[in-house]
Formats: sequence, C-alpha cells, structure tokens
Amino acid sequence: MSETIGQMLEGLYLVYAQKDRLEGEPMRKFLQQYAAAIEGATPGEVRRACQIWQFERKASKFPLPHELKTIIDGLRPTNRGPKGDPWRELSPEEYRQLGLRDKARYLRILASELRAAAGPMPLKAPKGFGSWDMPAEWQQAQSLAAEHEAEARKLEDMATQYKAASQPETVRPARPTLGDFIKRMERVG
Repeated sequence: MSETIGQMLEGLYLVYAQKDRLEGEPMRKFLQQYAAAIEGATPGEVRRACQIWQFERKASKFPLPHELKTIIDGLRPTNRGPKGDPWRELSPEEYRQLGLRDKARYLRILASELRAAAGPMPLKAPKGFGSWDMPAEWQQAQSLAAEHEAEARKLEDMATQYKAASQPETVRPARPTLGDFIKRMERVG
C-alpha cells in the first residue's frame, strides 16, 4: 500500500467517521483492505477522487471502495470511440452533424466552460455589489453562457416534441358502462 494513498484515505476517513472511529491496528488493516480494493489507482487519481467525493458530491458518509473506484474510473480516459474522447470545441460542420440532444449537451458544456473561465462573483462583496459591478469580460462570458443554455433548452424541447410526435398514439379500450355490467351479470346469472 502506498503511504500517500493510505494517508489520503485516512484523511477522508477522519472527515466522515465521527462515531466508532477505528484507530491503531484495525485502522491500518482497514486502510490496507481499502487500498487493495482500489488497486491500480495512482496517488493523483485517489487524491482527485477524494476531493470529488468530499467537495463536489457533498456526500454525508465515507465512500465504499466501489464508489471511490467508480470515480477513479471516470477520471481515466477511455478508448470507446467518440463518446470516450475528451471534450473539445467542435467545428461548425461537426456541430451540424449532431442530433438535437447532443447539440443541447454540447451547448450546456460550452456554457459551463464559459462560467468556469469567468470565475465566481466575490463571496464577501460589499452591500449593493451586483453582477453589474463585475468586469466586462465576466459579464460577456455570463451573457454568452446564458444564451447557450437558452438554446440548449429550446433544442431539448424540440427533441421531446419530435419524440412524442413520432410515437404512435395508443388507443385505449372504452371503459365499461353500467349497462355493460348489467348485461354481463344477466349472462352469468
């Protein structure tokens, strides 16, 4: 077991284990078994997976080995073809070839990238401070991101409408009436 991975796991464990904490030899064995379950992961992958678990998922419990392994596997590049490729900006021709839902997804990713590049507003801003007080570049990025998200919503709505229109309408049988019930009872009785 790499000491660095063990230290990272122990740090994450101490964040979540409030009651019945393991210490000493039981803790060492637990960490060895845990590290064996995520064998093959690099210290960088384990560090990033711990950060994702703690800060992005805002989980309320220590992850099970398979949960952390799933995050680690998601961090690794895949060789499954176009969907496994890392995200990149598409050319206009590539964008035109996408389906409606893929276009919407692409636009949402663009919006997210723009907002991440622009950065957040200050947490402890003076009273009366608003988005209009931010630099022009920040405002432009936010505006363009909002446009991308609006277009993504339109595309998703169109995809939903096309899907609904393409499905055949189901014909429900007529509900039995009281007269039908009486006729059936007369036949039985």
